[in-house]
Amino acid sequence: MPDAPYAYETALGRFLLAFNYLDYVLTDVLEAFAVETGKGELLPKIRERTFGRKLELLDRFRAAEHGHTLQGVSTPDLEQVTALRNCLAHGHVEFSHVGTYILEDIRRRVLSDWDVGNAS
Repeated sequence: MPDAPYAYETALGRFLLAFNYLDYVLTDVLEAFAVETGKGELLPKIRERTFGRKLELLDRFRAAEHGHTLQGVSTPDLEQVTALRNCLAHGHVEFSHVGTYILEDIRRRVLSDWDVGNAS
């Protein structure tokens, strides 16, 4: 199935762009909270953090005074998205000639075995 690798690459690119936007929005939320709570000195450090470290900071901000304004942001959901992003960005995919593919993470654990024709 010659179109399967192209479809995968397109979907991967879209996912990574969406993840980058999510990181951008999370950074904005953390920066706004820092400024509103008088912690503007944290701005450079917030921008330098990895996504996972930003989630740790989100949890600390949530526990702080006025942190209730961040309650609608789900850290476990964002952690799942991060794990998927890391798998897709650092993993490996093998395509078969019959239209299936196998996705492995960086440790070569098989994470999925999908029929590309049914994955739309």
